[in-house]
Amino acid sequence: MSMVKRVLSDDSKCVGCRICMVTCSLVNFGEIDLAKSRIKILEKSGNSFGIRVCNNCGICAAYCPQGAISIVNKTLYID
Repeated sequence: MSMVKRVLSDDSKCVGCRICMVTCSLVNFGEIDLAKSRIKILEKSGNSFGIRVCNNCGICAAYCPQGAISIVNKTLYID
């Protein structure tokens, strides 16, 4: 997977599954530890989630079950 140049996010499409956080910690640190993840999914209220993102590898795009993360022209989009 190629490195991305920037990260854009759209909180409205996040379902809060946190699989991107699991993937990030596993790939970057060799263990599942959400505290080490470089992407954070934060619950705002009810079923609303906020995304705090890194500007890093983009491997989370391959594992998002909703297809909400994609790479286009080396830009990581988190929908």
